[in-house]
Amino acid sequence: MSVTIQDVAKAAGVTVGTVSRALNNYADVNENTRQRIIRTAQELGYHPNLVARSLSSKHARSIALIVSGFVYREFKFKEWPHLMINAMKSTAVMMFVVG
Repeated sequence: MSVTIQDVAKAAGVTVGTVSRALNNYADVNENTRQRIIRTAQELGYHPNLVARSLSSKHARSIALIVSGFVYREFKFKEWPHLMINAMKSTAVMMFVVG
């Protein structure tokens, strides 16, 4: 089971709101608290849940790529989705490929 923001808050001894604000770089979080939260999140292996984030922000940050089989067969398009996925790994964007 993946680590949640609630797990980070409990381990760091702060509220979920403080964890959220610290991880999103709000200026009103004490720098020592921010560093403790970041350290705790890293130790626990916390990664933001992109689906939960998109639900709360009302922005999906998703890309759908629909490609016909013809493009795959005739133009050797098979590598392009892999390149796109690799480029997006460092961003908070989900991609769905249908073909």
